[in-house]
Amino acid sequence: MKKLRIGMGILLCAAGLLACGAEGKDFSLHEANISKYLTLGDYRNLQITEVSPEVTDEDVDADIADILANIADPSIGKTTGVAKLGDTVNIDYEGKRDGVAFEGGTAQKYTLGPLGASGFIDGFDDSVVGMQPGETKDAPMTFPEDYRSEELKGADVVFTITLNYILPSPDELTDAQASLVYDGASTMEEAREAIRSELLEVAKENYDAEIENDIAAAVVDASAFKSLPESLSQKYQARLINQYTQVAQVYGLDLQTYVGAMFGIDLESFSAEAKEWGAESARQALAYQAIANEQGLNPTEEEIDAYMTETATAQGYDSADAMLEAGATRDDFRDALMMQRVGEYLKGIVTITEE
Repeated sequence: MKKLRIGMGILLCAAGLLACGAEGKDFSLHEANISKYLTLGDYRNLQITEVSPEVTDEDVDADIADILANIADPSIGKTTGVAKLGDTVNIDYEGKRDGVAFEGGTAQKYTLGPLGASGFIDGFDDSVVGMQPGETKDAPMTFPEDYRSEELKGADVVFTITLNYILPSPDELTDAQASLVYDGASTMEEAREAIRSELLEVAKENYDAEIENDIAAAVVDASAFKSLPESLSQKYQARLINQYTQVAQVYGLDLQTYVGAMFGIDLESFSAEAKEWGAESARQALAYQAIANEQGLNPTEEEIDAYMTETATAQGYDSADAMLEAGATRDDFRDALMMQRVGEYLKGIVTITEE
């Protein structure tokens, strides 16, 4: 099961503010008596350890393999040899139960791989191993008893599989294929270096995000919390659920289907994790507000106005007022700007050791 792991990004995400829902709007961080909720720990002497961002040759190979898997160009495929474990292949397949094709069991020009770890039902990959490009075979197999489709649980079926071609491994690519891997590249060395550069940028962004998350966790861990305002926790919980609901809608899915596919959990488990995240986010918000109060980092009204105008422009709104009509409040942006400023302040004073 993939872990539902969310950092402080949604707390600071302007798009998330526009989907935060009604809960929590009766609690004002900047007006609250923060000492009622926590005793702030020693945030001035925090130390965290991070793994330095790096990109290995294996990382580049994996990215090239993903690129190849998404190239709809048969000319890049190998039409000789036999499929073996670890290969990625392009196939046509049709699944039948009692001689009748079943829903979701047919695909054309489907990229499958790596063989042995494709995620298809047991026996499917093994049936492709040993096939030659152009070969067609019937492969009987049985769906698992816990398969997600009620109709196919434990069902005996036959897949008719045609192997179209085998995708080359990254080290088999030639300079003539470089531009297929990376637009504008004339050699594979050039393509690999361009991909390495992009992956390193992503690694650095992830590194910065990890630092922010670990600093926030350290501040929270160092503080002693007396209680949490329920409405604040509910606001962050609702924000997370709304964010994932919107993402699911982009893919034409409901929330239950999306979290099941992404994290392998049901809606009840997702809701429980969202509640936990909401409480943790409330702790972070309270701790950061306490630091803002101590260090004079609360934004002025003029700074909030500028931030809202900047955000409205970035989000494609005609004005900040038009953006507010979409559902966020001025306090939402006040809090986001405050947390951003506290985060920057903490990054400047925390001791970071790289591994």
